Amino acid sequence: MTDQTLVENCAPTLAGLKTASLIHVAYEDIDSCREAVRAFNRRFAEKGLRAVPMRFKCGRALLYIYRPAMLKKDMERGEVQELLCEMGYGCPHADTCVAQLALRMRREEDFPHEVELFLGYPAEDVEGFIRHKYEGCTHVGEWRVYGDAEEARKRFARFRKCREIYKNLFREGRSADALTVRTA
Repeated sequence: MTDQTLVENCAPTLAGLKTASLIHVAYEDIDSCREAVRAFNRRFAEKGLRAVPMRFKCGRALLYIYRPAMLKKDMERGEVQELLCEMGYGCPHADTCVAQLALRMRREEDFPHEVELFLGYPAEDVEGFIRHKYEGCTHVGEWRVYGDAEEARKRFARFRKCREIYKNLFREGRSADALTVRTA
C-alpha cells in the first residue's frame, strides 16, 4: 500500500477523527501482503494505528486500518455492545471482535453490516440501517443517518475538510508518517 493510497483513503483515521477505515489494496501473493501489513504495523504502532487484513479476493486485500484505543472506547458503549451481542459477537475485547469480524468477512459472501460499528459509526445509524435498510434515514453522507442529521452533517464536513487538507499536505511533500497523529 502506498502512502498516497493511505492518505487518500484514511485521512480522518490518520488524523484521529475517525476510529477506522477500510481500504482495498492490490497484492501479488498473500504472503507478501501479510508482510506488508506487518511492516505497516511496525511503522505506525507508536502512533496508535494498526492494520488487519480482513479478506483476500481476486488479487485484492481488504484492510482494516484502525486505532485500537478508539475502537476499545467505542465498544465500551452499551448500545454497541448490545448490537454486537445481537449479531453473535460474544467477545468483551475489541481485538477479539476484530478477529471475529475478519473471520465473518472471509466466510460470508455478503458484507456484514456490523462492520460499521468497527468504523466508528453511531450505533443508532448502524441499527437503523440493519433494521430498516433505506427507509427512514434522515440524511445520506458517508453513511446513512437515522439519528441526528445535523451532527452527522458536521462530522461529514470535518472528514471532507480533513481529506482535503491531508491530500494537499501530501502533495506538498509531507509523508503519511508525518500526517499521522499520535494517539493512545
